[in-house]
Amino acid sequence: ICDRELMDMVFEYTGSKYELIDYDIAKAFYIADFPDTQTAIKAVDYIMERGYGIDLIEFRYKTREFAEYVYSKGRALCPSDLTYAVLSCDPDFVDLVLDQGADPDQNAFDGLTSTCAWNLSIESDGSEPFAGWRDRKAQTYPVDYRTFIDVHADSKEVRFFTPRILTKAIWCADSGIVKLLIDRGADIRKSDFAAACIESSYATAEVVLAAGADLSGTYSDSVPFWGIAQ
Repeated sequence: ICDRELMDMVFEYTGSKYELIDYDIAKAFYIADFPDTQTAIKAVDYIMERGYGIDLIEFRYKTREFAEYVYSKGRALCPSDLTYAVLSCDPDFVDLVLDQGADPDQNAFDGLTSTCAWNLSIESDGSEPFAGWRDRKAQTYPVDYRTFIDVHADSKEVRFFTPRILTKAIWCADSGIVKLLIDRGADIRKSDFAAACIESSYATAEVVLAAGADLSGTYSDSVPFWGIAQ
């Protein structure tokens, strides 16, 4: 992006092949490895000059300074903003996103607050997705640290679950951000103390315990469908 002439050529060539939309720009930002924040900010200026929107740009591997800049340019709060702020381990970044109206009790990334189910028998081509897993019953594994996927053989459903943002912060072992989220309104749940003991640090366990965490909770309580899928 430092070479505007080269970027003009790239946009003109790509635009000659298909119509670029805001989502294409957002995908490019998602995978781009900017050398520093100022370069990323210049990229925002460039795409806005070309008439593209920035509302779909996420904060993956971005800084608080970058977030402040795009907010100042009118970009609305995105569901994933709080997750990337937590992953940055910068409490000021987390505060910034919360001040924009993010819910400290939301789920990570997409912000969804419940699980959803996908029936295995509804593929349009008649095939059964994940059919090879049918005899494994409840196979659960993390995908890109974003979503848990569970296959329930009896009901023929695939259940998707995204962990809470507080759980995400506990996994990052950042006791300061965990305390910040709790202070800003995140609820303590049954699994939080167990998650802190298993996945985090002594300091984080102390924070959630001081906030009233339940000592009887188990780690599996953090993924609600595990009890269903056994």
